[in-house]
Amino acid sequence: MRPPDLTHQLIYRNPHAYCAWPDIKILQDGDWVLAFCEAMRRPSITHLDPSLLNMLLRSKDGGQSWDGPQVIAGYDFAGMDDPGMVQLSSGVLLVNTARNSFVSLDRADGDAAYTGYNRREGFAWASSYPIAEGTYVHRSEDGGRTWSGSARVDISPFASGYTLRPITELEDGSLLLPCYDESQVPCPSFVVPSYDQGRTWTGASLIALDDRIGFYEPALLALPGGRVLAQLRTHQEGNIHLYQCHSDDGGRSWSRAQPTPMRGLPPHMLRLQDGRLLCVYGRRFAPFGIRACLSNDDGVSWDIDNELVLRDDFPNGDLGYPTSTQRADGSICTAYYGQDDEGVTCIQASSYRLPD
Repeated sequence: MRPPDLTHQLIYRNPHAYCAWPDIKILQDGDWVLAFCEAMRRPSITHLDPSLLNMLLRSKDGGQSWDGPQVIAGYDFAGMDDPGMVQLSSGVLLVNTARNSFVSLDRADGDAAYTGYNRREGFAWASSYPIAEGTYVHRSEDGGRTWSGSARVDISPFASGYTLRPITELEDGSLLLPCYDESQVPCPSFVVPSYDQGRTWTGASLIALDDRIGFYEPALLALPGGRVLAQLRTHQEGNIHLYQCHSDDGGRSWSRAQPTPMRGLPPHMLRLQDGRLLCVYGRRFAPFGIRACLSNDDGVSWDIDNELVLRDDFPNGDLGYPTSTQRADGSICTAYYGQDDEGVTCIQASSYRLPD
C-alpha cells in the first residue's frame, strides 16, 4: 500500500558525478543536514572509487531547498565509504565513515599480500583495487559547518571496519558504532563503543556471525529502557530478508540474529513520536524501489501485511540506502539514492504521512 500524502523530491543531482548513500537528520537548531558520497561518474558503476568524498547538504526551510554540498572533514579524506551521521544530546555532530586506499590491479595480481582479495568486476577501468585503510569518526561542534578533528577507530580484533548507519547514543551517554568486516567470509557485524563523546573508540564486540550467512551494514536503534535493536543486511543465496537481534547490556552481548519478514537491503530504523518503529529499506528486485514497515511492539513483530510502497518506479537495482526523519507535524521524509530518467544517479526523497 502507498502511504497518505506521498510526494517525491529531487534533492541533489550532478550530471558529472555518482551520488549515493544518504543520511538525513534534523538538528537541534532546526537545520536539516544530509550526508552522502559523491564520486566521478564513470563508464561503469562502482561503489568504491578513489574520488569518493563524504559531502554535506544543508536546508534551512525544512528540506524544501538545499545549500552545498561541502566536503566533510576536508579533501584529505578521499576514497571514503558510506557516511553515517548523529547529533548527540550535547549538540556535537559526529560522522562515521571508512576510508579505502587503492592499489593497482597489476600489483594486486602479482603480490602475495593481496591474494586474499578478490578482484571485483567494474574496477578494471580504474586500474586499481580498494583496500580498507581505516575507520574514522569526524567531529563538528557547530552542526557540520566546520570540523574540529577525526578520531581513528580501533576495530581490533577485526581486520576491517566498514560503516554505514550512524552511531547510537545510549541512555548513559555511551556511544555504539556499528561496523562490519568484509575481509571475513561469511561477514560478521560488530560494534565499537566510546565512553568519551566519540573522542576515542576501542573494545569491539561481535553482533552476529554465522557459518553460512554474511551479516552486513548493521543499523542500530536504542529503545527506552536500555534495549538496543540491530538489523542486518544479508546476502545468502535466495534469502534477502533483514535479520534482527538485540542487546540488553549496552552492546556487549547480543541475542542470536533471526530473520524478519522484511525483504530488502539495507535497513534504517526510526522511533516515531507515537512510539512506533519505522524501518525503511531498498528493494533491488522488480519492481525496483523503496519500502517501509511499521512495528507497534518495539520490533518484536513487523506489520509486513501492510508494507508501505514509497517507490516502485526505478529502472534498476542500483538504488536504496533509505534513511528517515520525522517532522514536528508527524510527517516523514525518507531520503535515498537512485537513477533518474537520464541515468544519472542522484539523491532523492519521499515525504508522506503514516497510516494510523
